[in-house]
Amino acid sequence: EFPCLCAQFVEAHQAEGWELKDRDGVTMMRQRRCLWVELPHKEQVPQAPVEGEEEEESVPVWEDPVCVSGSRCGVTLLHVDVLVAFSPIYGVPCLYLTCTDAQGEPVDVDVLCQHVVPGVTGATTMEGVLTPTEHPVTGGPCWGLHPCATHTTLREVLPAVMEQETRNGSPHLSPLEVWWRLYASALGLLQHHRSSPQKG
Repeated sequence: EFPCLCAQFVEAHQAEGWELKDRDGVTMMRQRRCLWVELPHKEQVPQAPVEGEEEEESVPVWEDPVCVSGSRCGVTLLHVDVLVAFSPIYGVPCLYLTCTDAQGEPVDVDVLCQHVVPGVTGATTMEGVLTPTEHPVTGGPCWGLHPCATHTTLREVLPAVMEQETRNGSPHLSPLEVWWRLYASALGLLQHHRSSPQKG
């Protein structure tokens, strides 16, 4: 059932950068997008001119729009990768999140909370929402939404959603769609719909 739900979800959300992925016969879905964000300026340490040489006027890297790959006009490019896979142990979807800068380095927790998951207010809250784990595809470090409470949450939410849809005469959403809207909204991931999907 999960592969079919993934296929339906991806078909409905292709414009947002979602795609199907297959890993050793296991179906997953993935969203990759780019975010241009403004990060705190780094202090530039002045260097003393070498004796006998004329002092050249330097331009701080954050003021030069093309001096660093992935940076422009004081903002930095972040690569956000969201992977959704099925947990056979818990019987629910699992969310895995990675975020790297233009050089491929993972961003720190403060940047992640401020720009990627603004629904999470800080490192302390982060520990209770997203936990460090291993990415199911790359094997590298990532953040994961632990699925231990997902089944109970959906069991409480789905009947109310279906009742509301019936009352409004609107089509019923799939459990996967309800799960994504619920958790993505809580994390703040739905705010990324206006950013640029990344293909590849």
